[in-house]
Amino acid sequence: MSDDYGTVDALITGFLPSANEGDRDALAQMLTAAYRSIDSRTRRQPLAFMPAPEEATEQTFYGTDSPVLLLPDFVADSISSVTGPEGYMPPAWAVWQRRDETTGAYRRGIHTAMTGGILTPRFTWKKGVPFKVTAHWGFVATPPEITQGGYLLVRHWWTQGPGNLSGPTGDLRPYAQERGFPKMVDELIVPYVLPDAIAEEQGGEIEVGELRDTDTYPWRDRSGGGGWY
Repeated sequence: MSDDYGTVDALITGFLPSANEGDRDALAQMLTAAYRSIDSRTRRQPLAFMPAPEEATEQTFYGTDSPVLLLPDFVADSISSVTGPEGYMPPAWAVWQRRDETTGAYRRGIHTAMTGGILTPRFTWKKGVPFKVTAHWGFVATPPEITQGGYLLVRHWWTQGPGNLSGPTGDLRPYAQERGFPKMVDELIVPYVLPDAIAEEQGGEIEVGELRDTDTYPWRDRSGGGGWY
């Protein structure tokens, strides 16, 4: 069994029915390696897709002169408060979500809104101004695409492997890296892939100072594994 995004039992039953009892330890290691690879591929912290904590917490985000304040993933309808310095809060806000036309990834946040919830770019979250948002950060449950992606990735590695991997296998991380990601896994997890901070910096979309402010932008911290949490 695994306390990760999926279990060896489900992996064998649904994806590798030809595996035997002697393969379980190897498969458990491979499943863990697969999910850590998915965390990395989506630019997130390890175990970022585990269910969200029961308690809501407050996080601080800084405006960028955009009508959208981008946020980490949060449980639907769980934003309980949004506050900011006097004179900088928009008259209203609404939850915002968009799918990137190029990558297929989802972006989430809160949009300034007129009375009645009509979205408008007239108001912005002013650049450099701190806004505090309280919510249940993360996912209500591990997304099924992530769980299935791990199973498919292990099956891909297993069927591409050099014969029977039963018994001691040592460190499977090099094995995982050599085999890479099949297209079907990438297509499953693409809604959860975060922007590339380096690409954004080179494109002029964010400033170097933001990249290095990991307390403000932990999800942009490439050196620490990246990912919203």
